[in-house]
Amino acid sequence: MGQKVYTNRKFRLLAENERDNVDLREYKDIIENTIQEIAPNTRITVRRDYYMLDCVTQSQIVQIGRLLAKTEINKHSAIVPIFRLFEGYDGKRIKGE
Repeated sequence: MGQKVYTNRKFRLLAENERDNVDLREYKDIIENTIQEIAPNTRITVRRDYYMLDCVTQSQIVQIGRLLAKTEINKHSAIVPIFRLFEGYDGKRIKGE
């Protein structure tokens, strides 16, 4: 069973306060080059407030996001909490055990 393939998938900035202030067309080269590195056959459309990929898998979406986060677009990122269920520890007894 293969990965789910998304068609005409749109992506916009997560930070709502940045969406009105940032024109993604200014980052078109960065966006296109990054995506071509991961999904070379994907058609890319960059608009002012989103970019769209015609055909992409979930793992490609994750890889693209990780690479874009390392570019100058990162200055427009949102800080979001990550919820974890478990905490790792070094094997010493936890207080109360």
